[in-house]
Amino acid sequence: MSKILIADDEKTLRDIFLRFLTLQGYEVSLAESGRDAIAKLNADFFDMLIMDLKMPGTKGAEILREMRRNKNGAAVIILTGAVDAEDSKDLKELGYDVRDILYKPVDLFELLEAVKRKLLHKV
Repeated sequence: MSKILIADDEKTLRDIFLRFLTLQGYEVSLAESGRDAIAKLNADFFDMLIMDLKMPGTKGAEILREMRRNKNGAAVIILTGAVDAEDSKDLKELGYDVRDILYKPVDLFELLEAVKRKLLHKV
């Protein structure tokens, strides 16, 4: 069973993803902030991180840089309403592109397909 960490400052979205992905057979943990996500990633192993790009306090790129420093090999799906020029530059420098991004509002079945695809290519 794959372990997924969902990091988003929107509680409703975290709860919906938790229920949906748990019903699909995934083990899901939640983080309500970037700092919380970094702490959980450093404390446990996750196959995947699904994260909001813009959360208060910690930018998504900071989380991705921390993952790289710690050699955390989790697959990543980035959630966002929009990508500005700075985010685009940061993501490109870190090796992420449009295939790694889902735009809000996220269709649950689109999310599920992205999760399956990313986990399949991770192995």
